[in-house]
Amino acid sequence: MKGNSVTIKDVASKAGVSTATVSRYLNNSRTFPENITSSIQNAIESLKYVPNENARSLKHNKTNVIGIIIPDMVVYSYIMREIERVLYNYGYSVIMANSGFDSKKESILLQNLIRQRVDGILLASCGHNSEQIKTIEGQGIPVVLFDRYLVDMPNMPYILEKGRECVRKIVEYAISQGHRKIAYIKGPEEYVSNERFEEFLKVLDEHNIEHCPRFYYSDVTQQDKIREVSNDILNHIDEVSLVITTNGKQIKNFIMTAHERGMEIPKSISITGFGLEEYKTLFLSPITCIIQNHKTIGKACSEKIIELINNRKLMGKRSIIEIDSEFFIGESVKNIN
Repeated sequence: MKGNSVTIKDVASKAGVSTATVSRYLNNSRTFPENITSSIQNAIESLKYVPNENARSLKHNKTNVIGIIIPDMVVYSYIMREIERVLYNYGYSVIMANSGFDSKKESILLQNLIRQRVDGILLASCGHNSEQIKTIEGQGIPVVLFDRYLVDMPNMPYILEKGRECVRKIVEYAISQGHRKIAYIKGPEEYVSNERFEEFLKVLDEHNIEHCPRFYYSDVTQQDKIREVSNDILNHIDEVSLVITTNGKQIKNFIMTAHERGMEIPKSISITGFGLEEYKTLFLSPITCIIQNHKTIGKACSEKIIELINNRKLMGKRSIIEIDSEFFIGESVKNIN
């Protein structure tokens, strides 16, 4: 008898119990004497019975699956790893998807997750899909937003890094090392990215440092754009002494571009920004950068979505958890005082 044609009735007949008993056993809704448990398990194994998870999830309105959408697999890899680990310990599996900073693709991915009947969604959003997110919540599916704030959705649960505080640490350190000609590479055009940039300009003003708008770049997310911007800066190293990046992908590609041109970090130009834990040791010169507390972020995301799944009354209520980050001082910022 093939596994996919075996029914619960076949298992019950083989074990010598009722179909109701087998059903309760599969759903862990009752404890049975050891002889009954053994009989059912032996029947399942000998008949190679595979429970129909789709049917079971429809009946119980639960799949024990969480959907996660992020805009970049490289930048978010450590957070994803921690989320998957924590949710596994809660008995959940995950479906991960990469929007590639494309809001239209993000919208399609959200639709796909709903079709797969996930119990909840963790979303680092590109923006522009707020109405869709509201619709999803209206269907009773919890959504937790992390790393990116949607200004038109204030009444949501958020897990965020202390962005302004991080930028201030970066800029003040660069200034302390004598840098005044500072380039800035922004990420996607959204609230968190703009908030960081505003703080950057604010710190410059506090120190009476002239702005260099010629070397401020917006919406630098794709690799080819990062390389283009990197080459533009490296063509003007007499006008720029330091570059501030806003994610690890930018740091990596900037350094690769510089090395391809025979330039050294920080001898030719200094670099800092938002990086990854591995940047402490990956490059010849350890990178001075903000390092997200990936484990804390992943744990907070996981626990928040589980909390909402278990208590839907908390949905639609504003809550913001802000996570501290590490400012690691390496050797990528030259002292030019």
